[in-house]
Amino acid sequence: MVAGLVRGRRAFELDSMLNASRTAYLAALVAQGSRPEARALADRIMKFVGADIGTRGQVASAYGRIGDAARARAIIEELARNPSDARTDIALMRGYLGVGDTARALDAMERAVAAGRPFAISTPLADPLYDPVRASRRFAVVVGRLGLDGVRLTRPGPIQLEMPAPWRNTTVRLPGCRC
Repeated sequence: MVAGLVRGRRAFELDSMLNASRTAYLAALVAQGSRPEARALADRIMKFVGADIGTRGQVASAYGRIGDAARARAIIEELARNPSDARTDIALMRGYLGVGDTARALDAMERAVAAGRPFAISTPLADPLYDPVRASRRFAVVVGRLGLDGVRLTRPGPIQLEMPAPWRNTTVRLPGCRC
């Protein structure tokens, strides 16, 4: 996790106004358990984010995961007022997972996949964000609809990924993964 925090901080230092570097650093702070720093960065991001739906979803998730459910839910309510589309559904999914509303998170995942927007592109399925739904049958079905191995990505324990040669038979532990 320390390597992820270092990379996130470095990206943030290189371009602190780019939403991708802000949210990468925010995710690293949340994964590291640095709640005061994460809250301060989330507050700063919200001042400058504008109407970026994806970033708002990531910040809602972060607020929820650091224990500020009120702020997370306020962002989620704002996002829910947008017309339903895949970007909104992905943002809502992140927010709902952050506050632990797994049923609504799975609803949003299903809508995103049905619309042809694979949410796993922006947040890998091995990420701890998905831990609250990992054992769910609905999650396994969604993962299967993405063409991925639902059994491998939904069972507890280290997630092993199939690697091309010469890395085959190598166990990969993803940064921030608590598995």
